[in-house]
Amino acid sequence: MVENITVSTIPITRPRRNHKTSCCPNDERGKILVKVKPMKTRKWVRILKLILTMLLIAFVLVAAGALSEDILSFPGLTQTDCVWNENGCLISETCPDLEGHPALNARGFYRAEYTWDEHGNRLSEAYYGLNGDLTVNSDVGYASSVSIYFTDRYEETHLVSEDRYDALGNRADVPGTYS
Repeated sequence: MVENITVSTIPITRPRRNHKTSCCPNDERGKILVKVKPMKTRKWVRILKLILTMLLIAFVLVAAGALSEDILSFPGLTQTDCVWNENGCLISETCPDLEGHPALNARGFYRAEYTWDEHGNRLSEAYYGLNGDLTVNSDVGYASSVSIYFTDRYEETHLVSEDRYDALGNRADVPGTYS
């Protein structure tokens, strides 16, 4: 049977005065003494418990079908084709797959459209699915939004309101924000 051991090194110092015995074998002071002690079994028990727990979780997921190809699927690769206006503002983006066919991107839409005012403020945005209907952008949590700005006498613009809507045209409830 092989015993697991850990090795630690301990520097040897000079013995105290009036000490008749030396701590070093053959009185070789200044060398390093190697101390060997067995590894504690509690550490192995913890490691074994962790491995067994991970195996149990994997078996449960396989039994539940969570690791099957039908449930765990990844979206196909898409590219993003963007169009900007003369001021450099993004006005539309479409996401075909690599063969040029319409496809949903990782954010859940095929086409997005944006409108801007003369100051570069976004007035509206809308996200569309493959069938042309509004769909929710998973990054922002809504399908469309409309913003209203106010320009003061110093020609500074201020956001007055931003209304966000779901795919059915109802006010979108976006957690962590106002709307």
